Amino acid sequence: MEQELQKIDAKKRYADDIGEVRVMGFVENYVVFRRKGACPSLDTLNGFAKRFREVPNVELRGCALLRSPA
Repeated sequence: MEQELQKIDAKKRYADDIGEVRVMGFVENYVVFRRKGACPSLDTLNGFAKRFREVPNVELRGCALLRSPA
């Protein structure tokens, strides 16, 4: 169980097939998380680790396509 707690970090972003969730904290053997605009939910550490995957923390604020001169 301690190993799962190290894998799940409140500063990282997680998602499933529905969308992203934010980890709010940990209570004993549970993870408290919520989706944007929704109330908090609870899941066990192992259940959360199986259900959600980590999403890379990349922010795109504008994108320009750069082409090399031909």
